[in-house]
Amino acid sequence: MGTILLRLLPYLIVFIGSLFHPRDPDLGWHLRYGEYFFTHGQILRENTFSELMPDFLWVNSSWVTDLISFALYQWGGFLGLALASSLIITLTAFLFSRWAKLSLWDEIFLFPLLLFFIEPLISVSFRGQLLSLLFLGILFYLLSRRLLLLIPLLFVLWANVHGQFFMGLVLFGLWIFVTMLVKRTIDGPLVITLFGSALAALVNPFGIGIYEEALIHIGNPDLALVAEYLPIDERSNIWRNHTLLTGIMILGGTYLVFTDRWRELRPEVAILLLLYGLSFWVRRYAWPFYWFAFILMSPISAQLTPPSQKSRSVAAGIIGLVVLSIVVMSKIPFSQISSMSWGNYCNLARCSPKAAEMLVSLYRGEKLFTTYDFGGWFIWNYRDVKPTIDGRMHLWRDKSGFRVISYYWPIEQNLEDINKTDYNLAFVSVNKAVSDRLEELEEEGSWERLYRDDIAAIYRKIK
Repeated sequence: MGTILLRLLPYLIVFIGSLFHPRDPDLGWHLRYGEYFFTHGQILRENTFSELMPDFLWVNSSWVTDLISFALYQWGGFLGLALASSLIITLTAFLFSRWAKLSLWDEIFLFPLLLFFIEPLISVSFRGQLLSLLFLGILFYLLSRRLLLLIPLLFVLWANVHGQFFMGLVLFGLWIFVTMLVKRTIDGPLVITLFGSALAALVNPFGIGIYEEALIHIGNPDLALVAEYLPIDERSNIWRNHTLLTGIMILGGTYLVFTDRWRELRPEVAILLLLYGLSFWVRRYAWPFYWFAFILMSPISAQLTPPSQKSRSVAAGIIGLVVLSIVVMSKIPFSQISSMSWGNYCNLARCSPKAAEMLVSLYRGEKLFTTYDFGGWFIWNYRDVKPTIDGRMHLWRDKSGFRVISYYWPIEQNLEDINKTDYNLAFVSVNKAVSDRLEELEEEGSWERLYRDDIAAIYRKIK
């Protein structure tokens, strides 16, 4: 019994340490899509939630995530989403641990370090990207066991849950290429599995459209408006984490070279280095990189392993309990876990229910301008008024070439004067440039302020 509890200790640390209040700004529209499916029995393809580009047909590569999100929310509210998020992260830790052949000592040593590195991701709690990382762990676990027949089935599910299935195919292809290069032979079953997986991904409601949707994310300048697609800021915590992990990787890599173990890990090291380089260009690649970094972190933890089995177990238990105590204390007060609500969501995601309720009461069908960050939250909670834009729409382009972002962004950033548009009601974040412009217009007497707090403001054009 004691051995079982000791084996569970690192996973208990991960589960509790990854419990956070969901605050994904896109959560609201995910819930509405899931609600629509369960209500009507079909996928919602048109844009009926926001004002711009009505009836636009969108390839929603995360439609199954929407169903999961809504079902979890109906079952357990925000707490249900938070528990599911922690379970997903814990399962991902298990899979990558088995793939990297981590010992109990390695897990006790490395799991808390991993939580520290991925905190910016997991603090947002439940989102499709976590499921994608779980599938990435499943993929490489299956490869390590050479369970090739299950891999195409995995991609059938993955392609319907999250658009990062395409990244999984690319990493799978790179792993096969380096493996065959090292062995100097063509591995027919692996190649067939790769092509079979690519075809299996087509089993989705949008067909080839999911590949088109994935490809438009490569080098698209409009993604410069989305934080996760930006390079790592040198002043950010992610940059400091990268710097720390770079040092650990150099030490671990040096050990592998001197012991000649790097030869058996060349395909994995190739993936690790690719993700490492990409993560400086696009920060969202940092998350899978941290999981793959286990292969260069474990040699360091191995060097710190006590000599005997008994001393290893005792030391692992003591360290694990200390870390677990710290993790539990970080969740005090426990009401932050047990009393999750939309009010708490807005405290974290910076939205203003009072401002939104005021807007709904004042709205008379005017041409309304709303801030991008408010879109998803507003779609779920205030259904009588459509926001201008939301988090689905940053890459939308219709057949005429109209792009939502190129129209919306200049107004938000006051590169185009809102007073010269046909908008006559505005619900804006006070930290956006358009809010400063509306203050000036209020002083000039062309707009009136109807409401303002520390987060949002409402203005109406004076006719």
